[in-house]
Amino acid sequence: MNRSPRGRRVILALLALLPAALSSPVAAQGAAVVITGKVTAADGTRPLQGVNVVLVGSRFGTITNAAGTYRVQLPAGSGNGSLSFRLLGFKAQTVPIQNRTTIDVALESSPTALTDVVVTANAIVREAKELGYSTAIVQTEQLNTARGANVLNNLAGKVAGVRITQQSGTVGGGAKIVIRGVNSIASASEPLFVVDGVPISNSSFFGTETEIVTGGVDVGNRAQDLNPDDIESMSVLKGAAASALYGSRARNGVIVVTTKRGRAGKKPVITYNASLRADNVFRLPDLQNQWAQGNLGVYNRDLANGWGPQISGQQVQNLLGETVSLQAYPNNVSDFFRQGATNIQSLSVEGGTEASDYRLGGTWLGQTGIVPGMELSRYTVALNAGQRFTNKLQARVAANYVRTTSDGRPSQGQNTPNLPVQLLSSLPRTLSTDFLRANRVTSAGIAGSIDGTGTSNNPYWVTDNNGLDNAVDRLYGNANISYDWAPWLNLTFRAGTDLASENRRFVTRKGTRGRLQGEFDTQDLADRELNTDFIATVQRQLTGNLGLKTILGHNFNKRTFRQQRVFSQGLNVDLLYTQANAAVNTATNVRSERQLYGAYGDVGLSWKNYLFVNVTGRNDWSSTLPVNNNSYFYP
Repeated sequence: MNRSPRGRRVILALLALLPAALSSPVAAQGAAVVITGKVTAADGTRPLQGVNVVLVGSRFGTITNAAGTYRVQLPAGSGNGSLSFRLLGFKAQTVPIQNRTTIDVALESSPTALTDVVVTANAIVREAKELGYSTAIVQTEQLNTARGANVLNNLAGKVAGVRITQQSGTVGGGAKIVIRGVNSIASASEPLFVVDGVPISNSSFFGTETEIVTGGVDVGNRAQDLNPDDIESMSVLKGAAASALYGSRARNGVIVVTTKRGRAGKKPVITYNASLRADNVFRLPDLQNQWAQGNLGVYNRDLANGWGPQISGQQVQNLLGETVSLQAYPNNVSDFFRQGATNIQSLSVEGGTEASDYRLGGTWLGQTGIVPGMELSRYTVALNAGQRFTNKLQARVAANYVRTTSDGRPSQGQNTPNLPVQLLSSLPRTLSTDFLRANRVTSAGIAGSIDGTGTSNNPYWVTDNNGLDNAVDRLYGNANISYDWAPWLNLTFRAGTDLASENRRFVTRKGTRGRLQGEFDTQDLADRELNTDFIATVQRQLTGNLGLKTILGHNFNKRTFRQQRVFSQGLNVDLLYTQANAAVNTATNVRSERQLYGAYGDVGLSWKNYLFVNVTGRNDWSSTLPVNNNSYFYP
């Protein structure tokens, strides 16, 4: 592949900095240094667990166990270095080793230290003061305040500059998220989602249906598969400087998700969480109840408007030809909707040894919608485990499996077999919900109507027989291995995947007005994303006051999408939804594949850990561009 001149110059400039960073002499070979000690709170009330103990200027370190004790093995020559002790909620402390083998430390509490670190691009943890761009952090407590079926809805109102719009009121409905406004009129403006350093899909595959009668269905966006009970925090990267390491895919910002993990040296802990929420219609349009359907003040049962006579109990004929007293039913629309409910049950176990940690969680979500027949069920299993093999070598694996099924998702928009727009705009004020329930179907097996012309379907027929059912299986996760080649050099390889398959069936029953012969639409969709990163991190103290942190990486990303669809029309036998029972079957196939190769670098200089200068860039080679001109640089 051909590199652009500008991309080559930037990458060569980043590589040119390495000799200066590596020119300091390496510690002489010899016996390793082993240091032990105990970390307690400054008030002496308790030992501190989970304190990060790290050799300054390197990645050698460990964490304290439940008793607050630690044991760390450092390379030869480290006796003249310093150890850094850090724990959220406490002031960080740096202690010179001075050739000691036992170092005890007492940490002072500091509420301001809670926002000390931020998870940024490629799961890199940095101090907030190092960053020259805007970020926002949402902790798990904020996400679980009012748990729902879509985690994005829980973000609403919690981050400045982030707009979240719920797409519909259906169960498992989608949510659109836009950071700092719409950036393009020609493409989507939603951010890139990254879980534990690996991008995942947020697609909904929405808009594949083109028939005006079938209409579109809100099947939800795939970010809703993220389980709030498994999330430790979310970082919102808002600007180009924050997301440059991800390239042009992150032009609309990045949502960085860090999942929960166990703690090394911690005994097994079982956590159970349950919540139950009721859902109701928030608001309905104001409807008049004074005038009957008709025209120029004359009653006409064939119409659904309100231009007929004033309702005063006069005798008229209803849709069945029966003589009844004309009266209004003010609640005939609101009575159609029911109370929905969201039930979430979560159970997890976590723990670890001094060299390992694990967390296994399972969550069930059940939801019933406000429209009769709408239901959703979701099962989630999450595993996150890590192992430190030596002081230099460690590995981690995370996997999430999600199974989602739903029934009775209604169409959106205005068409004959649709709800609830037709219900709100066409239902006469003189028609009761009891009448609709009792007359779902005519004696001829055709859907009941809400007007005398026989063109509008009874809403209960629609909810009983028409709608979309789907089932989604999704597996996403990653594995990474990290090796400290030297005190100042770390090498990390990470591989992740996101696999999703979905089966949809949209049914319009035979006898539905506007589609009397019936039809159904079957779709099989598969989406797959593979992502790998190889990252080299150099962290050195060049002088007493000047520090260097350089990150160089290579990325490979491959995305494939496949859709197989059969649209079947004209059913011979009622309620038999097979292609052999249809008069006409129309099949379509869609397949796409794209690959992206990237090289990126991040060079940062710090002065007295107070002033920071940072330069970031990435060059990509895309398979979707012409072979001779497929390279572009993203600073």
